[in-house]
Amino acid sequence: MIVDVEDIRAYRNAKKLMVLVHKKIILLLPPEERFGLADHMRRSSKAVCRDIAEGWACKMSIKELKNCLKQAIREVAEMVECFKECKELDYLKSETSDWFIEKYKLVTKQLTNLRKNWRDFSKD
Repeated sequence: MIVDVEDIRAYRNAKKLMVLVHKKIILLLPPEERFGLADHMRRSSKAVCRDIAEGWACKMSIKELKNCLKQAIREVAEMVECFKECKELDYLKSETSDWFIEKYKLVTKQLTNLRKNWRDFSKD
């Protein structure tokens, strides 16, 4: 049963990835990407968690919740693209990029399932 945003598996996974991106990955990017790719990765990784939290906060409106989860899915897609760029530009090892891509795709699946199966609590 979900009683808090922390109970949402996609939120927990996205939060763990956000911490790794900030503490490990950003430091590995070249200085010339500090205001480009690194900044984008910082913002998008945080936005995933924030969008899920915002959706949870308005859970009584299924439409608003689903819109927030849709936005979180978009932010996850941006993170996948960022890691593809890191791989193609040789900023990260292929194995590292692939690992993050796989984990972010899992978050997408979790968010998609949550969005599809969310029950309308306003009718209770």
